Amino acid sequence: MFERYTEKARRVIFFARYEASEFGNPEINPEFLLLGLLREDKHVVTRWLGEGDWPAILREEVAKRVHTGPKTSTSVDLPLTNDAKRVLAYAAEEAERLKHQYIGTEHLFLGLLRESKSHAAKMLSNRGVDVHKVRETLAKESAQSGTSVATSKTTISAQHSVEVQIVPETGQPMQVQWEKRIPVVGEILSIDQDQGKSIVYQIVGVEWSITAISIWPPHLARVLLHVREFREKTGDGLVSI
Repeated sequence: MFERYTEKARRVIFFARYEASEFGNPEINPEFLLLGLLREDKHVVTRWLGEGDWPAILREEVAKRVHTGPKTSTSVDLPLTNDAKRVLAYAAEEAERLKHQYIGTEHLFLGLLRESKSHAAKMLSNRGVDVHKVRETLAKESAQSGTSVATSKTTISAQHSVEVQIVPETGQPMQVQWEKRIPVVGEILSIDQDQGKSIVYQIVGVEWSITAISIWPPHLARVLLHVREFREKTGDGLVSI
């Protein structure tokens, strides 16, 4: 789903999930996507709002509108609400409209504005942020900067790998470099073994921690993948790590 996302856009999703867990919310809604944007690339949001401590102001408003409860473990997989899924679908449409082959934070912001019935969109529109004006400005900036397909592909490929420890139910933990995206529960992965064989695992749990949450840029400090053996295979068929 997130293959076309830039590294920043993927971290927005990661931080949205983190925000939902901090609020004790069982789902990731557009308001948490907005908070994720503010954590990862706040200029994408605040440039349209003028002077003010907007991350703090918007966070306070979100806190008044969303369900709160005990913090959720970061190993629990939280689903996207339907309106959050629409935000991501709109973001993909906006990238296509701008002829970008990648999906970045600016496209996610447009997606948030288009989901006009969400609290996140209303918080922004009530402060004068207009989706048409934002889209028009971004299109002009894209044309002036000469954004191209080649540039977009470079954006996707120039991602930093994340050190991941894979913890099977039996056997020794394995350390790998994960160069795709933040892994999720249910995902299938293939680990190359000797003599051309691979062991295929399914992720049953994900643990992560964040360091320097207020320092730019935020980064993953540790990711643990709890897996169970799915099946053995030889030859090709699944992407290996």
